[in-house]
Amino acid sequence: MKKKTRIIGSISALALSMAMLTGGVLAASQVSLNVSSTVSFNAQGVYLKAEGQVKRGAGVGSLENLTTSANYTYTGYSYNPDASGEPDGTSYTNTAMRDQAGSTAGWQIGEVEFTETEKVLQYAITFTNYSEFDVSITITPNVAASLTGVTTSSSGNEITVAAKSGETPGTASYTFTMTLNNFSSSVDGAVSLDISAEKYVEQLYNVTVNVSGGYGGFMSALPDTEDIPTIFDSEYTSLSSTNSFQVKDYLFFDFCNTTTIIRTMKISYNIDGGDTIEVYDVSDNDGGTSGIENPGVYTHKIEITKDCTINIIAEYTGMFV
Repeated sequence: MKKKTRIIGSISALALSMAMLTGGVLAASQVSLNVSSTVSFNAQGVYLKAEGQVKRGAGVGSLENLTTSANYTYTGYSYNPDASGEPDGTSYTNTAMRDQAGSTAGWQIGEVEFTETEKVLQYAITFTNYSEFDVSITITPNVAASLTGVTTSSSGNEITVAAKSGETPGTASYTFTMTLNNFSSSVDGAVSLDISAEKYVEQLYNVTVNVSGGYGGFMSALPDTEDIPTIFDSEYTSLSSTNSFQVKDYLFFDFCNTTTIIRTMKISYNIDGGDTIEVYDVSDNDGGTSGIENPGVYTHKIEITKDCTINIIAEYTGMFV
């Protein structure tokens, strides 16, 4: 009887172990991420197409397109498309992008779900630019606080799509990736992407220029206006001696003397009060009263890399005629 009891006890223990194992597998298989996902597109004054695809896989390197729902793909336009998907030339005044059916509700992805073997989800979007200028795109991800077991990443939330070149439109890609790290419990939450597009405007720097200095010897003021450095930007637009302006790459200034006789002329500058950089220093070589006659025009170029103040110091000695 004892032997029989031991056999029954062993079978019961085995059954209990199998039940616990089976329960664990079932619990693991029920862990999922239900995300109510939407992507909104807004474009102002650009010809932009957006093509989206939901992907899933065991890792980023093994993602495959999800095809179980028609909502997992999307094509939207910031214009009225022709049969080939290019702008048809008619007016489109809505800032929200439209899909093939004309809806401006955005990409209504709906629910997406992880599985035990596929813990990575990704939204991939390709942008095609038919505009004659570059387009700047800003993406703002919004992730619910309840998605604590999920890490997210993107390929970069600010991108630029190159302008159309000839018959070839510019293209750029964007990805938003979610990885499930905690398989112990189900997680529900919402993820949305807000995407806005507009004409790209290159960053310009705000630069203030001050010209100062003095005239030594017979006069205490700067020479006449022809001897004060002439300041201009990269498009050779003249600016006043003290002027706030925006410049793309470089600031230039001329310094010259064409109508006066001076003994010495020294031009230097500094940026934001930093080290003084000497640009030009010339003296009358014969030591007489004739001075430097018509020394010519000299141009100096300063590369602009930030908002700053440039201080130009123009110092002269000698006598005018």
